[in-house]
Amino acid sequence: MNLPEIQEMFQRMRSDAGWDVDAELLWGYFFTGESKRALKAVQDGLAAQGYRFVELRRDEEGPFFWLHVERVETHSPQTLHARSQAFHQLADKAGNWWKA
Repeated sequence: MNLPEIQEMFQRMRSDAGWDVDAELLWGYFFTGESKRALKAVQDGLAAQGYRFVELRRDEEGPFFWLHVERVETHSPQTLHARSQAFHQLADKAGNWWKA
């Protein structure tokens, strides 16, 4: 997502869902790829940074695996965009997989 899309998402979370997006919220992050080993390495690295492992599972319709981690954080559209960019860089370094 680009920054304008994230800003719109925050506005919808505020107005439609009534969430206090300026408070701590549970944020989930998903990574997918063909290498379970690569995703496990990412999982371990993120766990060391305080992310909680939720699951690592095979995609029901394809050859991919899904990694789901989460952490309680406070974000603005700008900080969430920065986190997304950092996770894209992490995915690029890890090899043949991508962040969803």
